[in-house]
This record gives sequence, structure tokens and C-alpha cells, in this order.
Amino acid sequence: MINFVVLCRSFQRGGRVCLPIATIVWCFNAPVLAAELHCRLERGTTVLHHVQKPVPDPYGVAPVPAGPGFQFKSLVFEEQGQVAHVLVHAYYLRNGQPTLLHQANYTRPVVPTTDLTGEQVVVEPHMGRELRYRCALLEGLS
Repeated sequence: MINFVVLCRSFQRGGRVCLPIATIVWCFNAPVLAAELHCRLERGTTVLHHVQKPVPDPYGVAPVPAGPGFQFKSLVFEEQGQVAHVLVHAYYLRNGQPTLLHQANYTRPVVPTTDLTGEQVVVEPHMGRELRYRCALLEGLS
């Protein structure tokens, strides 16, 4: 699209000069930045990386294996293009049944940061094994 702008300059001795200037406005669909939760999970010598994008329905997100005996689940919710809240769950598995050991809620305002959770340590009750995790909320292209 081309727009015209008229620029005028007045001089002290009188007189005025006006010039039409054409400006070009470039219209395009810019990529939308969406927040993603990036988590580093450590269980013994095993290191896993988990990325969670915003979801409309929390029940459609399954926990991911996080080393022997643990599962990890994270959820990111957006409202009006901004992160409304983040949920993080750590589960202990015993005989195939998950038990919630740790739950963290981060509510509004949740802003992108390289260290949302800090380092968290979850210890399973029977063997004393540890799951360590740290999550960052980063902006990514959707």
C-alpha cells in the first residue's frame, strides 16, 4: 500500500515549501510469539529435556517418563495471548500407579524468564531416589 504525506517547511524570510512524499507501508502477517516451558529433568545420570507449549485442555496432556520411578507433567495456559498460569507436577510410580509428589503453580503475571522454577528436588519415599528439574519460560515462534 502506498500513502502520501505532505511535508511543509516555513522559512523566516517568508515563504513555505511543501513536498508530497510517498511512503510505502509493508503489510504482512508477523509470526506470533508464544511462550514455551523448557524443562531440564535429571534422574541419576539421565538428563531429559521437555518442552511444553500452551494447551487449551489440561486433560489431553499426559505425563512423560522422567527416569525410573518418576513421571513429569507441565502445563502452560494462555489467555488473550499472554501466559495466565503454569502448572508443574512430579509423580512417583510404584507398581505402575502414579502418586503426586510435587505440584507447583505459577500464576499471573507469569513473564518469560530463564529460571522460572529454580532447581527443584523431588525425593521418592521408598528408595530415596531424586528427580531434579529446572524450568524456563521462553518465547518461541508459533
